[in-house]
Amino acid sequence: MAFLGSLTAMWCLWQYWESGRGKWLVGGVISYAAALFFKENAITFLAIFPLVGYFFTRKSLPEILKTTLLFIVPAAVYLSVRHAVIGDVLKLKETVLLDNLLFATTSTTEQLATAILLLGKYLKTLFFPHPLSSDWGYNQIPITDFSDLRVWLSGLVHLGLLVAAIRGLKKRAVWAFAILFYFINFSIFSNIFIKIGSSYGDRFLYSASPGFAIAAAWGLMKLFKVSKNINPYDFRGLWQKNKVFTVVSALIIVLFSLKTISRNPAWYDSFTLYQTDVKVAPNSAKLNYHYGLELAKKGDEATGAEREKWYREARKHLNKALEIFPQYHDAYARLGLVDYYEKRPESALKNYELALRYKPNYSSVYSNMGTLLFEQKRYDEALEAYKKSVELDPRFVDGWRNLGSLYALSKRYSEAIACFQKGLEIEPDNAILNFYLGQAYRDSGQPERGVPFLEKARRLDPSLPK
Repeated sequence: MAFLGSLTAMWCLWQYWESGRGKWLVGGVISYAAALFFKENAITFLAIFPLVGYFFTRKSLPEILKTTLLFIVPAAVYLSVRHAVIGDVLKLKETVLLDNLLFATTSTTEQLATAILLLGKYLKTLFFPHPLSSDWGYNQIPITDFSDLRVWLSGLVHLGLLVAAIRGLKKRAVWAFAILFYFINFSIFSNIFIKIGSSYGDRFLYSASPGFAIAAAWGLMKLFKVSKNINPYDFRGLWQKNKVFTVVSALIIVLFSLKTISRNPAWYDSFTLYQTDVKVAPNSAKLNYHYGLELAKKGDEATGAEREKWYREARKHLNKALEIFPQYHDAYARLGLVDYYEKRPESALKNYELALRYKPNYSSVYSNMGTLLFEQKRYDEALEAYKKSVELDPRFVDGWRNLGSLYALSKRYSEAIACFQKGLEIEPDNAILNFYLGQAYRDSGQPERGVPFLEKARRLDPSLPK
């Protein structure tokens, strides 16, 4: 939607320059404002709008700048709102290394070299989009340095394109606009100027790809000597005068379309996506973790030998994630749950402890640990674990439920009631919490106060006992 809004704004701006009618300018500013609020990477179009005026109109540079400066207004409004909501800069979480391998570099030269190598991979993907993956994070693409010839090749190609585009400015060459469109639009994802939350993603090419498409179309037209004045909607005329160009263009469109169609089934659901992509990027810690997570979910729902099969595969990929990134706390946490369901309490406890070593504020792990300790009749330790879970995350509903349940079992009903009430403040329509609160009131000698909660619980979940 951000891309659509940006292109709409660009088209409206061009219409304004052609007609001089103010409604087009207003429409352009509104479209651009919408684009920014859909996604912030639309900010790059602030530099593209003047290029459209320069390359495709005969307006003077002062005229172009005067008009396009108006688009700073929605950008300023967006940035002000963003600052009010999230502050100056988003604080990247400790797990960002899993998404952006550049956070694992040990020097500026390593970071720059790896970023330049990734630019080459992006360019290669534009020409040959295979294979594709939803994630290329740590450590699928290893960190490199300037001793890697691929870095120099990528750097020289990009430098050459940039120099050519600058030289093409004076001639207002279409291919120069295409290159600049690509560079400007992609700059925000390049990790050259600032490190973002991901080192590489095929999806980042989406909004920059029109630059490649324009350059490719221009190149084919030049190669096959197609007149630039041809009517693009006269397919019969195009075919009669430029058969080879038409066939080659159609072949390219068909091949790229087939790649899109063949990739679509991978996005059927999370399980299918990770199952497909872990084969393409087997050294991605994140893909192995998420596939392991999906396998474990299958195991949670199965029984007997089927459950064992799913859990065995889940362990394989969760352990692979830990092999790649030994500090992966989420992988330890999920392994702990698998151990718990497979009745391996000591192994589960060990994995929970490892998860907490690398993420001390992991509230759900404290809660899961509390459940395990409770089943081992280590009630005092379980109580402390449950307390810690809600201390770390006061909005953790399961933590309040577990803590309240332990208080209720210890006949500390007033504390149990307080915990269930805390949970219901967050999720008032939680059937289990309503049920437990009603029972706590009943067991504490206040049955009349519990009746409304028990009735509500059964309305929400008729399967609850009467």
